[in-house]
Amino acid sequence: MKRIMYISILLMALTSSAFAATDDIGLYVKDIIIGWSGGGGTKDVEHNAFSYNQYAENYWDIHDLSTNVYNKLDITFAQAVNYDNINVVATYSDGTTTETKIANGATSHTVNFDANKTLVKIAITIGWDGPSGSTTIYFDSIIIRAKDSTGNVGTMPVGSPKLGKGMANPLLDFHYIADPTAIEYDGRLYVYGTNDHQQYEAGTPTNSYEAIKSLVVISTDDMVNWTYHGLIDVKNIAPWIAASWAPTIISQPQADGSTLFSLYFSNSGTGSGVIQAKSPLGPWTSPLNKNLTDGFDPGAVVDDNGDAWLAYGGGKGKIVKLNADLHSVAAGPVLPPTPYHFEANELNFINGTYVYTYNNDWSDHTPWNYGGEKPTPCSMVYFKSKTPLDASSWTYGANYFKNTGENGMNYGNNHTQSASPPSRASRPSRTSTPTPSSMPPRPQPHSASSMSWPTARATWLPRWVRPAPSPLFLLRASSRCATLTSMAPPMC
Repeated sequence: MKRIMYISILLMALTSSAFAATDDIGLYVKDIIIGWSGGGGTKDVEHNAFSYNQYAENYWDIHDLSTNVYNKLDITFAQAVNYDNINVVATYSDGTTTETKIANGATSHTVNFDANKTLVKIAITIGWDGPSGSTTIYFDSIIIRAKDSTGNVGTMPVGSPKLGKGMANPLLDFHYIADPTAIEYDGRLYVYGTNDHQQYEAGTPTNSYEAIKSLVVISTDDMVNWTYHGLIDVKNIAPWIAASWAPTIISQPQADGSTLFSLYFSNSGTGSGVIQAKSPLGPWTSPLNKNLTDGFDPGAVVDDNGDAWLAYGGGKGKIVKLNADLHSVAAGPVLPPTPYHFEANELNFINGTYVYTYNNDWSDHTPWNYGGEKPTPCSMVYFKSKTPLDASSWTYGANYFKNTGENGMNYGNNHTQSASPPSRASRPSRTSTPTPSSMPPRPQPHSASSMSWPTARATWLPRWVRPAPSPLFLLRASSRCATLTSMAPPMC
């Protein structure tokens, strides 16, 4: 049920497309970074106000926004500005700026960004040539406008502190995140994970999981540089849930031209819930007031016909076909053969074949009457079929991902996840790899009661180590090594 430290991601190349955003971005006083070298300033979050001292550059850190997507800044003031020399400065990645002056008595102000730039910082300062001293500005709203704005206002994505340090791993170094799932949209890969940090903040001595009722979102367009988008507050969206673990996500184009994103999650061990949105970043809604299925660890996929499927279960795997609304069942459940099933259901559609993977249990898997190599304890196996609603059509594939303990590392329950990254003409070279001493400790064989908080834990993505002959890859992360391995075509 919990894929804590051992993450694998099946990556399939696809054609990238330009990233387009339609949500405006709101900026807030609480997020201002104070420029102490010029005398600083004072935040008044309660009144959405900021007191500026002369010369200090107090600014918002903007994370690489294209000015071809976000083209202007609109500011409205709760009280008319009462000062003669206040400047707004937009700084771009090439070091150039756009600087405008706010008129004394203004109740609003607009800054039009230069085209074909990357916005990295917005500052409001008291200039050098004018009245001295400080002044207080009372804001109503500060909004970066999307060129194709729909009127929705989101928040500024937060950059990971590790970015710029030449280290692509871990993906997040300041937040406990587990069970990643991913979806590609408009040339960007969005990754969602269990917010284990919520349990950490609850102060429990072990990760007992019951406090986790939200999910974490990060994204990338190059598999190296990652943006942290914050949390999905599942408990607030769906008050009926007990917990939110191990998500999986799919999307479907809609008749009105929009895209429906459907995110499924384990509602503790009681079943699988679902929330939906028209953007990979929300806003999210709960279409049901109950679980969609009676089994946990869901894994969803959309096949080439546009049909959506969901695998789930603990102890026994099940598969259903979903209706076009992606939150009701059209057919099933079907019980394919899932011998010695434990957890970690995942469903993929590869070259016309449905591939069902799961994590088997800790037994020695005797007897084994399904052909091929008998799988090792607590490892990943897969079954495959061309006709998923025919339980008898599923045949054993392989024991394709053995436990780390089989390779001299700590034992732990294994999980996989498929993802399609944005393609690049050439992928960046990964020159830095975590050393064993810097890697987070892994749990011993799965036991919620014995799993203590590690000194550090994060989601890891391995470096690329060699070209592969197939577009299908297995990314593997473990406690002592990180490798990229090509999956052989027979898997499909």
